[in-house]
Amino acid sequence: MAQPDDGLISESPCEGRQRAGTRSGLGLWNDAAWVAVVLAFSAIQYRATVFLGRHWLFGDNSFQNFPWHYFVWDRVRHGGLADPCLEMSLGFPLLAEPQVQALYLFNTALWPIADPFVSFTLKLLLHMLAATIGMYVLARQLGRSPMASAAAAIVLGGGSFMVYRIVHAPLLFGLAWLPWIVLLFMRARLHGSRLAFIGLVGCCAMQLLSGHQQMAVYTFIAAVVITAGRRADADGRSLWRWWAQTLGLLTCGYIGGLIIAMVQVSPSYELYLYGPRAQAMDPNLARQFGCSLKDLAVNFLANASADWKFEKVAFPGSIAWVAIVAALWRRDRLCWALLTLVGIGLLLSWSDTNPLYNLITHLPIVSKLRAPGRYGVLIAIGGALLLAHLVDDIRQRRVRRPMLAVLGALVLLEAVALMTSRRVGLGPFAADDPLGWQAPILLAALLASAVAALRPRLTPALPPALLVLAAVELGLFGVTEQPAVTKQEWLEAPDQRIYQLAAEHAAGAPGAFVRWRDGLPSNVSIYYGIPQTRCYTPMAAGELEALHTYFYGPNRPSLLAAFGVRWVATDDEFARAEGLEPVERVGRWLLCESPEEPLRAYIPTELIPGDFPTAMQVLRDRHVDPRQTVVVPPDLIGSEPISCPEGEAEVLEDLPGRMVVRTRVAQPGLLVVTRLWTPHWSASVDGQSMPTTRAYSYLLATPVTPGEHTVVLDYQMPLVEVAGVSIAATLGWFVWLLIELRRRRPRGLPPLAPIPCARILPHTPREGAVPNSAEPASAQVRRTSNANGRGRGFGPFILMHAPGTRSVVRRSNDQSPRPLHDSRPAVAVRPGDCPLPRSSRSAVAVRRSHRSFQHTTTH
Repeated sequence: MAQPDDGLISESPCEGRQRAGTRSGLGLWNDAAWVAVVLAFSAIQYRATVFLGRHWLFGDNSFQNFPWHYFVWDRVRHGGLADPCLEMSLGFPLLAEPQVQALYLFNTALWPIADPFVSFTLKLLLHMLAATIGMYVLARQLGRSPMASAAAAIVLGGGSFMVYRIVHAPLLFGLAWLPWIVLLFMRARLHGSRLAFIGLVGCCAMQLLSGHQQMAVYTFIAAVVITAGRRADADGRSLWRWWAQTLGLLTCGYIGGLIIAMVQVSPSYELYLYGPRAQAMDPNLARQFGCSLKDLAVNFLANASADWKFEKVAFPGSIAWVAIVAALWRRDRLCWALLTLVGIGLLLSWSDTNPLYNLITHLPIVSKLRAPGRYGVLIAIGGALLLAHLVDDIRQRRVRRPMLAVLGALVLLEAVALMTSRRVGLGPFAADDPLGWQAPILLAALLASAVAALRPRLTPALPPALLVLAAVELGLFGVTEQPAVTKQEWLEAPDQRIYQLAAEHAAGAPGAFVRWRDGLPSNVSIYYGIPQTRCYTPMAAGELEALHTYFYGPNRPSLLAAFGVRWVATDDEFARAEGLEPVERVGRWLLCESPEEPLRAYIPTELIPGDFPTAMQVLRDRHVDPRQTVVVPPDLIGSEPISCPEGEAEVLEDLPGRMVVRTRVAQPGLLVVTRLWTPHWSASVDGQSMPTTRAYSYLLATPVTPGEHTVVLDYQMPLVEVAGVSIAATLGWFVWLLIELRRRRPRGLPPLAPIPCARILPHTPREGAVPNSAEPASAQVRRTSNANGRGRGFGPFILMHAPGTRSVVRRSNDQSPRPLHDSRPAVAVRPGDCPLPRSSRSAVAVRRSHRSFQHTTTH
């Protein structure tokens, strides 16, 4: 049975003095004041960005996440979309890739801002604020006080996870929707709100569109665990049925969101689903499944003893010890559910090589979950909410002295971990100073815990002090924010200036550009209009990723020419080793030109059947010319290598989504073009359709017949069916929302009439009862649903306190009475009759509820 819907923000136990079903203006102002405190903290912490107009840009590491669609919009403003970069968006301009996100709400709203640096920084700030305010509202819904909710919001918004992940912006884009999804799911599941479920579907769609789809997995875990902590003890359902319905409801929410986001999300999965690894699961994973517990224990001990890192200790440990201590003195279900959430995050942090974990994360959709630190979001959410519990515990004086000693031991354990850390943190937490600025905080917390154990009389003053120390420790990792720079500073830095220099030279001598030594992708080249032989696709197959990693190292000019590369940024050592021609230096980078002319299309003389390892072996062999020897899939030529006579390939037309080549060969051969292969390429030879295939598991190729022919390669975007389903689902969602809003809207305003008077309900003692006897007389009033079946009662009634009576309330299926206001006696009155004296009108309004109950007035 659904729990009563008591509003978006629930009252905490600390606010029990407020009347049930009413909210005073003072309460709303209290929330507004604490929200203002949270916003002020965020503004002060990110003052360089908020007040000084600086930006968060960190070279290639950040520009992986730079929203490329801003560059596309810039092209639209200056003459239309003429160059969809297939290497970046798989040929789906404005749709594919989290870099683009053209249908995403925040991107659409920020489109009028022409400067991509400003729009990207503003977009990041808005997402961080959405996550912070969402945490405040979620904590209030869980019954925390405004002060405790503000503490949770500040810990999340200013803690290490939020600040450290600024360099991985899509993680924060997905995090912004996590608290709201959890909140709406709780209201849909526990209160049976259809409107909340509609909002849940919309938020799930936005999170999937935000650019980091695997954040949906962590959101799913957090929503289920937190909702389980709020499950009523007597909801009339079995445990297994409740879990099945809970998981099913949230799954339906994400399925609905996925259908709405399909037109943009599906292209991101296209290349991966066609990748070599997507066909089957690694058989070794199933074989190792039986020893997963052993491996888990070994890896846990190994990581705990020798692999302390910033993301695994300094951040998880900071929140974990607060979470554990808070859970030890709070025995309620929700607190243990939050502790479970923190434990899941820590378990994932310490089991990177656990075969059971591998078995799950090697599935196609979740294969990218193994990137370090992403599971820290579970620790951040659970720890922040547990800190809110800790704040309310201290306000209610419920802290126990033995727990303070446990707190000191955990702080000492973290101090030992930090002293053995390889990388403690950012800014003041320098690598050469293991403890950094955190040492005084750790020592103060340890000293306070020891005093709490040895000097009981001082204990009452220590819980607030330890709370302050915990908050300072949790916040210090985030106070040192990521460095913010101006647009001019960023563009003139050597790591970015090299792209501008390459663009100037590539204007006269076209060719792709790569940077050696770092191996990182960069969207900056697209900003300058330079093509790269790199498909940055988070869902791309592992073989392609390995090829890109290998390709971003020193390679001979013949290999560069086979992949269409002319310009290379490297150092003097690599340039001399490979015989490159130096052009100009920018900082540590030396811009060089390859002596071999890059090819746009060629016909090799030898075809070797093989998979990705075979292709890598051939590319590493310096005695092999990649332009003459090409590795192709075995299903094209069979199991034996074949030789082809030398042929000619002349490019007649070269557009972003179309390429026309004239070929001349004496025998059947293979045409290879320096374009990324995807399944959306189609080929035709003199109007006759031909299949396309991959060369070296990367380049686009198609068979050609003897003679002189014209080969046309077209990139087709099969979005008609997907777009139709997605648009229909979106329209259906809007119609459903409007219908639900209209259904919930009041039918009309009540007439302006004086409040009717009331009379005391008649009370007839039971026959044979003695007045003022131990056995109370009762007059029951049952509240039922109205006839239209919507589950709403006939309206609130009033309890008027009067001498000689007291009031208890119980559910209709529960025979144990519970005191409602046992501090005052009461009688029940009904609107419509004469009023009581003012001295007897201490009334409370009982909110409408979806469940019936019994009210008993006793003497």
